[in-house]
Amino acid sequence: MWRKFSNFLLLSAVSLFAQTTYGQQYLFTTLPAPVDGAPLFDFAESVAVDGAGNVYVADANNRVIRKITPARVVSTLAGLPGFLGHDDGKGDMARFGYIYQIGADGDGNVYAIEHSENNNIHYTGIRKISPIGEVTTLTKSRTSNADGSNLGGADAP
Repeated sequence: MWRKFSNFLLLSAVSLFAQTTYGQQYLFTTLPAPVDGAPLFDFAESVAVDGAGNVYVADANNRVIRKITPARVVSTLAGLPGFLGHDDGKGDMARFGYIYQIGADGDGNVYAIEHSENNNIHYTGIRKISPIGEVTTLTKSRTSNADGSNLGGADAP
């Protein structure tokens, strides 16, 4: 946790310095832009690696899962940048809330834990993303009601 916070401060300081010194914003990265033309990353919350060496990034503020191949090709595996929701589907038809943890298995599937809100009702869910970007909800729990009271219990996916 400390390391993530420290890196965030360092990157913020570099970004602030670049904006202050040069009068415009610059992006410092060692990765190419995603092939789908979407913005690179907006708060990389969690990272996972599969058995083939692909790196998956929970791009939390963009509400997407990014994939980086060993050849350094960056693409969006699932979700549509900037669109919030909780819809299953393939590729950019899927919608996510705030993705805060991901993991990958030996078959190339990615698992994401997300938090979403709809009309002040908060949900936490676990989603599975197949290697071709098919998103399915494994479980979803409502964690609070619209009146702010907490509750537990699983809802049907």
